[in-house]
Amino acid sequence: IKNYGNNNIITNNRIRNSFRGIQIFGSGNIISNNLVEGNAKGIHLSSDSNIVKNNLIRNNKKSQGWGLASWKGFDNKFVNNKVYNSRYGIVLRDANNTVLECNKIYNNSQKDLYIYYRRGSSDYIITSINESYEKTYIGKGNKFKELSRDCNVECSWENNSCIDNYWLE
Repeated sequence: IKNYGNNNIITNNRIRNSFRGIQIFGSGNIISNNLVEGNAKGIHLSSDSNIVKNNLIRNNKKSQGWGLASWKGFDNKFVNNKVYNSRYGIVLRDANNTVLECNKIYNNSQKDLYIYYRRGSSDYIITSINESYEKTYIGKGNKFKELSRDCNVECSWENNSCIDNYWLE
């Protein structure tokens, strides 16, 4: 799915075995309750002010093989996504004011979190709330803030199903 529009809702899709799962160029979109697996790229943002929540993203090992990514996108939020068995869990590049909240990111072969080196005069701020990563790379020029507080999410993960929501595997 490739979206150039603003303020859309992309929800309840099953995207398997393609190059890109979901790619967003427009702003203000909500991407939720999707199953994205077996692709080179899972969910990729190239725009601002989007919310990516309650998605199951797994087994993205082709080519780049990332689960979630934001390239040149500001003020995006990734909330309560489950990403595993990909090459990279989350990849951020030039992604100022990105919030990673209550995601389950694990068992990715290269890195669970990879933040590219930031060029330029000001640091980019990445905020992580109730997250833990086994394998990380945080490039110079990024301020990585880790906060601990309760997760306020719409559903909780049980196995590979988001309970109390539309998404069930």
